[in-house]
Amino acid sequence: MFSKPRLGWCLAASLLWTPAVLAQSAGTTSPAPATPEQPTGAPKESLNQAVVVAVQGRVLVEVPGAARAVATVGQVLPMGTKIITGPRHWIQLRIGGAQIITVDRVGIATLDKMQAVNGVDVTEVGMQHGRVLFNVTSTQFANDVTIKAPDATLAIKGTQGGLEVTAGQPTRAYGLDENQGTVEVLFSNGRLGIFNDNSTVTAERPNAVDEGEYRRFTDITGSGARDGGDEISASQRSSGGGNAINTQLGLGTTGLRPTTDLGGNPTPPPP
Repeated sequence: MFSKPRLGWCLAASLLWTPAVLAQSAGTTSPAPATPEQPTGAPKESLNQAVVVAVQGRVLVEVPGAARAVATVGQVLPMGTKIITGPRHWIQLRIGGAQIITVDRVGIATLDKMQAVNGVDVTEVGMQHGRVLFNVTSTQFANDVTIKAPDATLAIKGTQGGLEVTAGQPTRAYGLDENQGTVEVLFSNGRLGIFNDNSTVTAERPNAVDEGEYRRFTDITGSGARDGGDEISASQRSSGGGNAINTQLGLGTTGLRPTTDLGGNPTPPPP
């Protein structure tokens, strides 16, 4: 006959078995690795958007992933949007807290960057042709605006100014009458123009005084002039005689649609 197991032996066996089972069970429920902490000095970034606040005439926008369409007041444009304006047609955008950007004069421009970085509204606008104006409407917001043309880069620390590209004419940068602060433009020939008023500079004459003297003694009212507000002449002097721009806008080559003020409070761009 078999003898009954002793109570002490059974108790000892159970004590030996229990820690192993517990260890195996604990191994299947090990805690997840801790999430690495973000560096305390990492910049705080978020995307800005452009809101159309005013339109004059027919302006087209190409939003990434969407078909080309006519711009309308109140429309929200994301980063990467392309803008095309016709002669004497313009569009004004509000970006961030206090930036007003205007595209006109047969303009072709892209919204390359619109971000808020550590409380600073950082905007980069690329332009192929036409004019891009900037207006910082409030000094309560920190701003960093760059306008890039094929042969010039405008860095804006001022409040009002613009960059203009017209075929057959030197690219020029200038401040508007109420500009406060410094505007810097680096031309592709390596020359740097710096001014903090309503001066005008070009690659040939990056010194604001020299450009002012040049304009005083140069006929700027003839057929090659662009200061008379004749953007149709600028269009005709552009690549393709302006026909490509007019075709993209649906204007044809023989006439323009009547311009229509679609509203918005900002003042129209200067001629």
